[in-house]
Amino acid sequence: MKAHRAEEWAEAKKRCRLSDEALRMAKELGFGPRTLIKSMPARSQQWKLPVEAWVRELHRKRFGEPRPRASAARADESRVTPRQERAGPTRNLLQEAEDALWQEFESDAIDAEKFALELDALRRSISVSAGEIEVENRRALERQRSFRDAAHAVAAALAKIPAVHKVMLFGSVAAPLQVEVPRFRRLRRARVGIFHECKDVDLALWISDFTDLRSLKRAAARALTEWHGAHPNSPGVAHHQVDMFLLEASTNQFRGNLCHYGECPKGKPECAVPGCGAPRFVQIREGLRFKHDALAAGTVLFDRATGLLRQASADDDLPF
Repeated sequence: MKAHRAEEWAEAKKRCRLSDEALRMAKELGFGPRTLIKSMPARSQQWKLPVEAWVRELHRKRFGEPRPRASAARADESRVTPRQERAGPTRNLLQEAEDALWQEFESDAIDAEKFALELDALRRSISVSAGEIEVENRRALERQRSFRDAAHAVAAALAKIPAVHKVMLFGSVAAPLQVEVPRFRRLRRARVGIFHECKDVDLALWISDFTDLRSLKRAAARALTEWHGAHPNSPGVAHHQVDMFLLEASTNQFRGNLCHYGECPKGKPECAVPGCGAPRFVQIREGLRFKHDALAAGTVLFDRATGLLRQASADDDLPF
């Protein structure tokens, strides 16, 4: 239950684009993650404050002046000398402008409505800077690192199940991040490329027994819960973001994906795909054509035949 709640908070933080401080304020105000998500302004609600600004305003009214903002501290730390600026522009111009606007808002120099309008105007008028790109790239790399660490934790748990013969990490988490124009509105409009954002952890599992797949689900869920407890400040990895591709150990044949639902069949439309649920918890995805070539650039995390169990490390040989 705690793990599920942590996933909801992580989702709310991501979708509402909340800072750690604003998330703390929301909890102090008694808000839940669903309330925050429902409070996100629609495109037609230009008058409505962004969730972070709304939370900060309510917190200020109830508890008084907030603590110093972490982003302002980061802005001070990231100031560059003239020599550094000549070597290469690293200032985050949008962040600097937003910090200045926040100071006006938190000192009551402007009201909430003007703050919302000026914040939107800043994001439209200020060009994307090298510092902003650097921040986004660093965030993508941190996310990939967290996904890789979570993959190691899951592989270690699966290694204890006799039916699991090998676990391989593949896909974007195991490969160097490619530069692409993201889905974020601001960078997409400017056609600025940044590192690809990993969406899930792709694990290939070679197993010899398909009769008790629930034990695989439980082992992976328990490993993720423990990993979250040990890494509270890392980008979250939800249970459904660990996608396990099941292969027959003796034939190397792809059988399907491990279903994320707790029941089989669940009665969902996707459960009606021919072959889904046979064996139980083997999901057949309509239109999915698994290609073994996708595993060529993967990294084996566990191999029972050789006794290999790769440990997570900042110096591991997974490429960037």
